Formats: sequence, structure tokens, C-alpha cells
Amino acid sequence: MVFRPSVDAQLCFVLLPLRAPFLGYFEKIIKPAALEAGLSALKADDIYGTRAVMKDVWEHIWKARAVVAIATGKNPNVNYELGICHTLGIPTVLITEKAEDVPFDYRHLRYIEYHIREAGWEQKLREDITKTLKKDMSVPSAEEELPWPYDTFDLNLSGRIGRLVRSDDARSYVAQGAELVSMSLAPAFGPAGKSVCVTMQEIGRQVAFSQGARIAQRIRSGDPLKAHGVEQMARLSQEVLDVVGDATKTAVFLSAAMLKSGDAALRAGHNSKGVLSGMQRAVETAATSLMTEARPTTGDDLRGVALSACKFDQDFANVVVEALKRAGKDGIVQVVSGDADLRLEVQEGMQFDRGYLSLSFVTDPERQECIIENCFILIYEGSIASMAELLPLLEQIAKSGKPLLIISQDVGGEALATLVVNKIRGILSCVAVKAAGTGNHRAELMRDIAIFTNGKAFLQETAYPLGAVQLSDLGRAQKVIVTKDRTTIIGGAGRAAEVEERVKQLRIQLSTTNAQIEVEKLRERLAKLGGAIAVIKAPGGTDEQVADARYKLESALHSCQSAIENGCAIGGGVSFCRAKALLEKLVAKDESDKIGIEVVSAALTAPIKQILENSQHQNPEAVIKEILNSTDGKMGFNAETQTVQDLTAAGVVDSAKALADALKLASAYATGVLKTGAWDTTPIG
Repeated sequence: MVFRPSVDAQLCFVLLPLRAPFLGYFEKIIKPAALEAGLSALKADDIYGTRAVMKDVWEHIWKARAVVAIATGKNPNVNYELGICHTLGIPTVLITEKAEDVPFDYRHLRYIEYHIREAGWEQKLREDITKTLKKDMSVPSAEEELPWPYDTFDLNLSGRIGRLVRSDDARSYVAQGAELVSMSLAPAFGPAGKSVCVTMQEIGRQVAFSQGARIAQRIRSGDPLKAHGVEQMARLSQEVLDVVGDATKTAVFLSAAMLKSGDAALRAGHNSKGVLSGMQRAVETAATSLMTEARPTTGDDLRGVALSACKFDQDFANVVVEALKRAGKDGIVQVVSGDADLRLEVQEGMQFDRGYLSLSFVTDPERQECIIENCFILIYEGSIASMAELLPLLEQIAKSGKPLLIISQDVGGEALATLVVNKIRGILSCVAVKAAGTGNHRAELMRDIAIFTNGKAFLQETAYPLGAVQLSDLGRAQKVIVTKDRTTIIGGAGRAAEVEERVKQLRIQLSTTNAQIEVEKLRERLAKLGGAIAVIKAPGGTDEQVADARYKLESALHSCQSAIENGCAIGGGVSFCRAKALLEKLVAKDESDKIGIEVVSAALTAPIKQILENSQHQNPEAVIKEILNSTDGKMGFNAETQTVQDLTAAGVVDSAKALADALKLASAYATGVLKTGAWDTTPIG
């Protein structure tokens, strides 16, 4: 196999005749199959530019992690490009409708044969491609390689075999990789931040983002040790996004700074155990300080939190605060893609914590969401596995032309495969999810959904046959949004009087129940059934503009929700500076412990330094000194006015818990690297 130094671990390049029906095969079969294998599929006409097509094709073959080729029809371009893949020894999945279409020179290689006249052939082909890709990527077959005039493996032996490197020699490279991510995110930080252009291989062009996690996940390094530092910061930013909902860039700045200073301390000979202990004590003290100084969030504070999180966009901040107000304490706020204008719609809705049963149901690959509108809802407590049971209902729904949501204890086997195939072929827009809860609690939740959607809940106690279910038995809703772990039903067709009566019953049960577990379950059901859903529609003329708008709105929403629940703190990096002053009063156990405290203390100024740098302030050190020396803990740098002032009065506030969680996660990733004793430099892939 030829050594290829810059393989894209996510790229699956597809060779096919660029005409029907093969373009359809790409979209409906190969692309989803590659996604299931952890790859992004790309074909030649997805590459934009003005240079020779063959140069683009050669470049993408050269860096592809794997290749899929359609040999059907003996297309000369496909065979030419397939020869290149064979020569280079690239893992290649060959598919064909007829065995005779595979040329004699590589007919000895394995290939996948498909037959379009067979029922379910698309699903079978997709599964075969996925399994073969996973197998070829994990164990490439040396037998399929052609011998070269010289041994390219030996020429790059030192780069391929890797070596175990002691931490003192390797850790600084890992820290440099983390710093690379920190520097890449820096221009997008704070009120004066700008978008960062990153390359998206799957679409063959650069896209501007301001969301920290999206930028971090696109950064690459050719050095395996630096690449590990990059990977750690990408994982950190994603975890902060999942747990906190905001503060991804702040967490990366803190972690990269701790890692850099901590590495320097260990290289200087300080005891590792002592340094890490000091860091842990410092982080715990700083996080406690952030939460202790948090104050209850007022209406003005809430708007300030929203403004800080969405880069001081007044309209975005106002709509988030209004959405929270109108949804109420029992309600839900949802951000979705809209059109040209920013809009807020408040609808009856409910939500439960279960997601789709297959990625094949996803309608928005970028956000990993399935969205269906004006749909039917089947509420069936039993398990669905037989196609024979489900077929009569599917035929009725297909004739209606409306989408279907199935909520069941489980959907699997032949039934799930049939739903997936019909979804991929465009015959039926559908999605299946598991019912939330267990036992009696699950049955009651399903009854709640049935009342909300004006449908029937087919529970196990009734033993109602699935084959007898009619369209009139199904619930209905204006929109359903399903993610990997959550389902939101908006605009149920239930009668208002029946919903209100159900809510009244729940409130009576709540007032007469003493068991804490039962109280929590009743409150959960009441919140789902009695609350409204405020839907914020993110504006934008392009996909990139909509994505940026959604990021700002979602950041503001998560920060506001956290501030309402846990209180708010002074923004602009000032809360970290105040925590830094507290760390200076900690009594160190020994010199190494002291150094560990200083590592965290120094890192706490990283966010405010970046705000000042992006604001192009002439003397940032003087500003930081003024803030640290101020007896008024509310004083900080306002990037909007370019002055040091009372940030509370200016409305520059953040969620206290978001800041504390970001700090703790940042420290966890930094110390994880610092405590590692040796590193494997073998390139991945």
C-alpha cells in the first residue's frame, strides 16, 4: 500500500456515472451507508472550482479514507479512476448490477452484486456497503494491493510504525495542538468577535462559523502528537456544548492555558502529583466562588445574559427573553430554522426524552434532526416487529400522503427495516421512537400524548391488534421534531377542554401525593402537558446565515435557562478575575501545590485577555490590572463602549453555572493530558 500522508479520516469518495439512476443511488443508498460507517460521501460533481476535473478527482482519491465504485454499465471514467484506487491500495467497495460489468483485470476482487427487481434491494445494498466499509477500514486486505517497483512502506517506515514517547518529550506537542485550537477560536470570541472560515470536505468548500464546537471539529494537524491536543479540545468543546449549551470557546481558552502552564511546570521539575493537586484545589475554589457570588436573575439580568451570549444582538436577545416569558415555567422553548425574518410563535406542545431509532429517519443531516409536519401519530405501547401487522396501517397512511410518527415500546426487525426503506425511497415520510418511561408511568404518559393529539393510546392492557388500527385512531400534530435523544410534538389536535381536564386531574393528584418519586413523575407529566412551546424561527438568506443565527439564539437560550435556575454572575471575564483574587489567598501545602494553584490562577485571565485583544485595545495589561485592583467587584471592560465600567449596570452578565461548569470541564481535559505518562505517535488511519 502506498503511504499517503494526508488521509481525511471522514472522506468516502464515490466513483459513478454522473447520470440517472446512479445519482439517485448515491443520495438514497451510498451516502446514508457511508454515514452509518462514520464517513461523509462525496462525488465528483460535488466539487466546485475552475481547474481540470481530473485534478480534483485525483486529489480526492489520494486523500480518501475509502472509495465506493459503481461498475454497472462499464463506464470508462469509473474504470479509469478505479484503476488508480487499485494501484494505490485504497480500501475500495465495488458494486455492480451484473457480474459481467466487472472488467476481467479486477474481477478476482470481491464485489457486491445488487438486483433491482428484488424486494428490499436498496436496504440490503445499503447494509452491505456499510458492513464492507467498516470491515475494509478496520482490516485492509494486503492481497488486493499491486506491487510497486520500490517498497513505499519501507520508505516511510519510521512514520508508520510509530513509537512510544515519554511524556516530557511529547506533552509540549500535545499542548501546542490545544493552543492551535485556542488560537483558531480566538477571532470569534466576545462582542467584537468575527466568524472563522473552516474547510468542509463533505461539500468541498469553506464555510464561516462562529460556534466554537463547529470550528474546533474542523481543525487538523499532520503531527500525531499535536493532533491529539487538537482532538482533546474538539471533544472538550462538544462536551461543553452538550452539557452547558454555551461557553465552548471560554472552556477551550481556559484548558489550553492550563495545559501550557502545567506542561512548563512539569518540565521545570515540579512534582506532578503536587501540581495536579494544587490545580484541583484551585478549580474547586474558583468554581465555588462563581456559584457563591451568583445572585438571583432579574428581568434586566436575563436580558443581559441573552445579550452577552448572542454577541449583543438586540433583536435576538429580546426574542429569547420574550419566548421564555411566554412559554412560562412549565413550557418549552425551541429554536428552529426559519426564513428571512426572525419570528416567535407560541403553540401548544409537549416533549419527552426519547429519540429516533435509526439515523435513516434524519431529514436534516447537519443538525441530526428529523422534522415532519402535519403528521399522524401512532401511540402503541407494545413492541412492533412484524411487517404483516404494520402493513395495513402503512398502506392507509401512504394513500393519505401525510407523514407518520410511531411511539412504541420498541420498533425493530422487519418493521423497522420496512419503515427505513420506505423513508429512503420517498414513499413514506416517517420516524419511529421509543415510548418514554416504564410500566404504569409509561402508560400514563402515552395517555397524555393521546389526549394532546386527539388520538387513541393502544396500551398492552387492551391487547388491541395493530392490524385493526384505522386512520381515525391516530393522533395528529402540526409539527414533530425528533433528535437522537428527544421528541417534541407541536400543535397537537387535542380538544382544549379535554387537555385542560387532564391537567386539572394531574394537579389534584399532585396535591394528594406524598411519595417523592411519584411527585416528581406527576410534575414531569404536568410540565409536558400543561406547558406551551415557544418556537423561535432563526432567520437567514443562506444555510450559513441560518446556522449562525441558530447558534446565537441557542447560546442565549441555554444561558438564560441556566441563569434562571442557578443565578447570574458578572460577565466579560470579570467573574474569573474575582475568583483569581481568591486563589491568591489559598495556603499552599508545598511548592508544587503552589505552582498548581498558580497554573489555574494565570489561566483565569485568558477570557478577558482575548476580549481585549479582539477589541484592539491599546493597553490590555493596564485594563486587567485596573480590574484586579478594583475594590468594586462589578467593574470590568465593556467591549461595546471600550471603557472600564460597572458591568452590572451595563447588563454584561453571564450564567454563573455555565461559567463554573466550563471551568471544571476545561480543568478535567487539561489534567487528563498532564497526568499521562507516555504517548503513542502512530498515525491514526
